[in-house]
Amino acid sequence: MTAERASRTTNDAPTLEAVLADPAVERALVDLLHDLPEWAARLKALGNLLAFAEHLLADRESLTYLLSGLKEDWPPVTLDRETLAALLRLLDKAPRLVALLDKIEPMVEFAVALAEDQESQRYLCESVQSYVAPFKEKAAEAKALVDAIRRRAQEDRTPVGVFGLMKLLKEPVVQELLITLRAAASVLGERKGHGRS
Repeated sequence: MTAERASRTTNDAPTLEAVLADPAVERALVDLLHDLPEWAARLKALGNLLAFAEHLLADRESLTYLLSGLKEDWPPVTLDRETLAALLRLLDKAPRLVALLDKIEPMVEFAVALAEDQESQRYLCESVQSYVAPFKEKAAEAKALVDAIRRRAQEDRTPVGVFGLMKLLKEPVVQELLITLRAAASVLGERKGHGRS
């Protein structure tokens, strides 16, 4: 007969000694006893909250006074099932909201400190301007080039003849532009499946 079988009673249920001898049960009991004061405090707080709610609901005069004060201070609220369900869902998500707010709070504090600190604002503006300055210069150059081209085209309105076109086609800038256009047409044609073999 094994020790486990010996520890069982006649109705084949484990004895108290056998259950308490299990290390997992022993650890669980020690943990439970360790946390027992905290659980007792929570149960007492819950009991106090339930007792307060019972007394409040039983005392119609206090409840009416409390709700009338809320009606005066707050905008109209409909206390129906949907509102209470939403409130309970909000309370259920409160730990996640608090964790999220704990993560956001340092960023908000940094932004507020930055908004109040003139030197930090100046440094930030200078940093952004130094980053954006090369792009502004390129944009200004492109605008100046377009303006010069437009001005020259408006000034010189003489028609372009065949010989003028032939002379223009020999210009290196025009040749570069035409080569680029030919390459673009070739690549676009290949992508659409109309490429030459």
